[in-house]
Amino acid sequence: MIVQLLWKKFKKENFESNIDECGIELGTPNVGYTYTVTKTAVLHVITQGTGTFTYNGQTYHLKKGDLFLLKEGMEVSYTASKNNPWSYYWVGMSGKQVMTYLSRSSIIDKVVEQQ
Repeated sequence: MIVQLLWKKFKKENFESNIDECGIELGTPNVGYTYTVTKTAVLHVITQGTGTFTYNGQTYHLKKGDLFLLKEGMEVSYTASKNNPWSYYWVGMSGKQVMTYLSRSSIIDKVVEQQ
């Protein structure tokens, strides 16, 4: 069972950039998602526990303080660990300038940032 403590959706009011949704998820052991990303960008920040994120044939083992960025068109899979399932916050963004704004950080090239 996946526990979403919060999932807030916002109205799209700006053409340049929007925060479309945000949320908090408490991971369930060995449960996750596999899909093709449809949002422009979704940033996940792990607040506790561990899990895995797989993209483009590479699997990352993530922990508290790490983050990963989903970009439109990516085929991804991410799953909470069995013994120490993660919790994370996420924020989904859209608009013509979102990727330009994100390109000012290193996450745009790496997709994953680990401490």
